[in-house]
Amino acid sequence: MTEIGERRVLLSTPVTGVTVDDRLARVRLANGKTLEAEDVIVTVPPSVWNKIAFDPVLPASLAPQMGTNVKCLIAVRDAFWRREDLAADTLSDGPVNQTWHGTDGQPGAGEAFVAFSGGPSADVCRSWPAQTSLKLESYLAELSKVYKGLRPAFVRGRFMDWPSDVWAKASYSFPAPGQVTSQGPLLWRDNSRLRFAGEHTSYAFMGYMEGALHSGALVGPPDRGARRRGREGCVGCPPGDPSCATAVSATWCCCSASRASSPGLDPAIDPPAIETIEIPTTSNPSQTR
Repeated sequence: MTEIGERRVLLSTPVTGVTVDDRLARVRLANGKTLEAEDVIVTVPPSVWNKIAFDPVLPASLAPQMGTNVKCLIAVRDAFWRREDLAADTLSDGPVNQTWHGTDGQPGAGEAFVAFSGGPSADVCRSWPAQTSLKLESYLAELSKVYKGLRPAFVRGRFMDWPSDVWAKASYSFPAPGQVTSQGPLLWRDNSRLRFAGEHTSYAFMGYMEGALHSGALVGPPDRGARRRGREGCVGCPPGDPSCATAVSATWCCCSASRASSPGLDPAIDPPAIETIEIPTTSNPSQTR
């Protein structure tokens, strides 16, 4: 915050429109003001892109599929399941699809017990009474079918309903068949003043906090001719092209093939370069969803 400057960080300031052209980008705010910049990075989830008037309009084919998931974060006094000779991890086809120990290996008093649901099961949990105490009671009743010691250990809980959040309208991305190859290149266009970041753009860590960090670390200023690449190679190179400088840990590939195909670039004066960014991961990635 100190490096950026507090006045440059605008909170509670919805964006209503984004216009980009060859010269600059303009961002229209709900308060009537317009901001100008060289580039715009869109970090809001695809499920709320329809709240922003983009000019030019986004390609109709650019519509990453988003999931419907909910969580109930439950604080408990201790690892009660161990007294019942049970594990914290369960899988079910009922309203609560999965549970796990959210603070496994972490020091401190108390524990976190997480209940997770997706798809139709998530809709069932969302249909339970909205009042916090009644919602938690519904969860306790469902989970107590397996964990008899949950109620005595219960301290408090919080229901996370991302699909009902007006600024999210979904939980996390879950690409439909074909979307990784068809939409990935559109999400990572390096020659546009409008770029995207967020877990839905990180095919290495889709749906996870690490994905958001991964995309944010990469999206920086336009890299003249660079092409983001995945584990199979550079987006700008044909599959198996020996000139593509690929490596599993590298995240950018500025190879001769991608540069030669980039307008206005001369491979002779724009030498290849590779930037590697290491992203930390947790021992249990599902804890960060």
